[in-house]
Amino acid sequence: MQFRAFAWALPLALKLKLGDLGGWPSIEPDVIEKLDAVLRRVDPEGRPVPLDFPTIDKAHRLLLALCGLPAHLVEPPTFALRVYHYYKARNPPEVFLLNSFFLHDLARGAALVRQNAAPNALRRYLGVEKPSQTFDLLHDNSVLEQAIAPALTPPARWPAHHGCPLVTLQQVAVNLIRSELAGREGIVAVNGPPGTGKTTLLRDIVAACVLDRALAMAAFDDPEKAFTPSGQRMSAGGNAFFHLYELNPGLKGQEVLVASSNNKAVENISRELPAANAIGRGSGVAYFKSVSDFVFRPRENAHSGGADEVSPDPVETWGLIAAVLGNAKNRAVFQRSFWWHDDRSFRLYLKAAKGDPVIREIKDPETGRIIERQTPSVVLALPPALKAHLG
Repeated sequence: MQFRAFAWALPLALKLKLGDLGGWPSIEPDVIEKLDAVLRRVDPEGRPVPLDFPTIDKAHRLLLALCGLPAHLVEPPTFALRVYHYYKARNPPEVFLLNSFFLHDLARGAALVRQNAAPNALRRYLGVEKPSQTFDLLHDNSVLEQAIAPALTPPARWPAHHGCPLVTLQQVAVNLIRSELAGREGIVAVNGPPGTGKTTLLRDIVAACVLDRALAMAAFDDPEKAFTPSGQRMSAGGNAFFHLYELNPGLKGQEVLVASSNNKAVENISRELPAANAIGRGSGVAYFKSVSDFVFRPRENAHSGGADEVSPDPVETWGLIAAVLGNAKNRAVFQRSFWWHDDRSFRLYLKAAKGDPVIREIKDPETGRIIERQTPSVVLALPPALKAHLG
């Protein structure tokens, strides 16, 4: 349950008590608890009771009292909204935006600063911790030479078209990001107008992180030693379970999360990274390409019988390196395509690599006899090289 902060903040703003507006994150849980006690009712047998108008009216009057809203600013409830959710969806519906995404984060950040417990990245972002000295790379050639030194350049770079390297200041940014943040938290700002190569620079950061992960993985003589049993398991339907394992800390920390207040900008970057035209190595590069092509395929409209909504044009990919997530819809679509699909999912590939049977038996609905055996196309496209068998 969410509650709109505006109704609580308006009386304070009218009284010019603007300094009290930051207290909303500590107020909200109590408001929700009291509202929840009114709205969630059960009958004597413990079954939920549907909302009716008297209950909605009672909740409305409770909110007026809790927020201290003047009566002349309020209209009584006269209608309700119904939102339909696809009944086969694996994820709960995403609520409409009521409050800023950042309210709780801002409150938490303010509390950490007051307690002198803010992490280094936040302290640098707020200017609490300032660099001891600054340099102008456009005018100080000696500092520029140090920043562009081969010793600072990552040993891996993105395979750009025609082998074109980054320009000088792009490479300086990559070098400083890698050296400043190596083994510790922090923040490095890279500013530039549109079209100046910030996404191109980001690709080299991704390439360096991929190399870091490869080196961390290569440190294990036996891949199984990278996982330790957690003692927990997750239901997979019926009597089936997935056993959960903890990943070795040495394999963590090479992830890249692209975040922005502009969803389209993040989606564009996430789509560009795995695109075949993003690399300059022709068609010979393939990293679980069949799965990646399927994840970025055009999708049918849910209202015409499919489980997904319409996506943009198909993206021919070179490998499984990024995904468009961000909201509940995108995450659900990715989950169904990447993990649960019965012919192209990565789950089936891993089962085959493990040695588990993956062939599907097609039976006659009337006689129950097996009329066909199908090998998943994800296995045919890239046969697992280790313990795989198909029967």
